[in-house]
Amino acid sequence: MGGLTSEQFMKNPLNEPVLKYLKGSEERKALEAELDILSQNVVQVPLVIGGNKLFRKENSRKQIMPFNHSNTIANFNYATAEDIEEAIKCGMGAREAWERKSLKFVFLINLILCLNVWGGYMVALLGF
Repeated sequence: MGGLTSEQFMKNPLNEPVLKYLKGSEERKALEAELDILSQNVVQVPLVIGGNKLFRKENSRKQIMPFNHSNTIANFNYATAEDIEEAIKCGMGAREAWERKSLKFVFLINLILCLNVWGGYMVALLGF
């Protein structure tokens, strides 16, 4: 059986609902509640190269809330030149294997990754 073609995939694309986030609306309340939760925790964002998570203090930076500069929401690392070289090597090594995958497989993997990362937010904000 062949893989999913872009023509089949794009026949009936669906967009997310357009929400206005008006004061007092359910989507606004859900967004503000989620922002309250996020503002109470500082997330440690690793540098990930070849599946290895790297946490370093020497190149650490803080991500502040754009609307509340006194609140740090994440700590992350800048990559060094060596990190970038290693990431390029890892990416080139994975390229050949990914080029052989069908569009359907790649789409499903990306869908799973998106749901794992954004699933909770989609439920909270969009009711999915």
